[in-house]
Amino acid sequence: MPTAAEPASTRFERARLARDARFDGLFYTAVKTTGIYCRPVCPAPAPKPGNVVYFETAGAAAAAGFRPCLRCRPELSPDDRSGRAEDQLPDRVLARIHEGALDGQSATALAAEFDTGERQLRRSFLTRYGITPQAAAATHRIHVAKQLLTETRMAVTDVAYAAGFASLRRFHQAFAAATGMNPTQLRRNDAATARPTDVHRLRLAYRPPYDWPRALAFLRQRALPGIEHVGEHDYRRELPELADGARLRVTHDPAHHALVLELFALPTQSIPKVAQRVRRMFDLDADPQAVAATLSCDSLLAPLLRARPGLRVPTAFDPWETAVRAVVGQRISVAATRTLLTRMIASDGRFPAPAAIGQHDLAGIGLTRSRAATIQALARAVLSGRVHFRAGQSLDAFVEGLVQIPGIGPWTAHYIAMRALGHPDAYPLGDLIVKRALGNPTPSQERARAEAWRPWRSYVVLHLWTAASESA
Repeated sequence: MPTAAEPASTRFERARLARDARFDGLFYTAVKTTGIYCRPVCPAPAPKPGNVVYFETAGAAAAAGFRPCLRCRPELSPDDRSGRAEDQLPDRVLARIHEGALDGQSATALAAEFDTGERQLRRSFLTRYGITPQAAAATHRIHVAKQLLTETRMAVTDVAYAAGFASLRRFHQAFAAATGMNPTQLRRNDAATARPTDVHRLRLAYRPPYDWPRALAFLRQRALPGIEHVGEHDYRRELPELADGARLRVTHDPAHHALVLELFALPTQSIPKVAQRVRRMFDLDADPQAVAATLSCDSLLAPLLRARPGLRVPTAFDPWETAVRAVVGQRISVAATRTLLTRMIASDGRFPAPAAIGQHDLAGIGLTRSRAATIQALARAVLSGRVHFRAGQSLDAFVEGLVQIPGIGPWTAHYIAMRALGHPDAYPLGDLIVKRALGNPTPSQERARAEAWRPWRSYVVLHLWTAASESA
């Protein structure tokens, strides 16, 4: 099997020949004789090494003039999260691009989000990926459209706008240039002739292994009645804030290394954003190899990684909901936290949005006055934009913004970063379960030991929490 010590080209070649799913999304194989780029898991006959060119991103392969493969479908690949874990600027920007940041605003506005200039952003992006942010956004839009065309019965016009294109004409032009075909040609015969439906089914790939039972167990313990339901094999959530009757269901398809997302009665424009949220929720872009390579050097963690190699860091579907949960749950149990949060749910099944939180008698549901005041202050910070939950944020900047709110300390801020943003390096220093597992070190001792786990400290926390709960 490929190892991290090998040169990248050697690792890529070995992974390509082995069709190693653990490398899916970490590189792309382009074939000069066919003009097509593929995932490492492509089932097509392996081309000769002399005809292969490797790219780190699909956008770079597309910018070089290659078209996406119709068999392995590069649009299904998980993202590479390594640079994002280290808060590198181009990787954080790419995360925002995948949220659609360049679909409705300029590159100048995007650069301003990251406190940099457009030229500097373009330069760093070219250095990291070999393409511009606009080229990365164009490839992402094509990938979104390609998946919607292939897996749903949405009308072509709806696909175009859901994928982020400004007009149907521009969509047809861009799609033909990127794939060499008209959008309708991609449709399978049954999808092309079938009537549209309000039920859509999408495949969301991950790099194996994936510990689906433990992901469900973690979410089951924290599910909010009336909004979420976690069964033995699936996760379900109501989405009344998007449309009447809107809901989703997630199941596991281990044969294809993917989760299956079913969407019911969802507005078509919302489908890509919901799919992206579910990707983040179930930590589908994690690289278990990279996590294990860093953490297995620790004698405490090595057996935990062997016992649970596919453990992920589940986040919540609604980041705001999770932030409130973190504040409510300070110094009380998970069960007690869920009880208090359940009292906040409105009769229509909605969790109060930041703008509506002031209408709730938070003290009346059992919260202390100081805790209620913290939630109110958090809501004001979100409404003003001082705190937000967009992808691509620096961990330090996010934590710094939260701890300025009275009642939110570093532990809570890091917990929110871990469970709302899904940041892989968040670390709630001083957590009681983690401290006990480490032998009750002093804060400086714990901080020093945790430095060796960067940039994957969130996974350490989940491993230690899981081990403690399963041994109780």
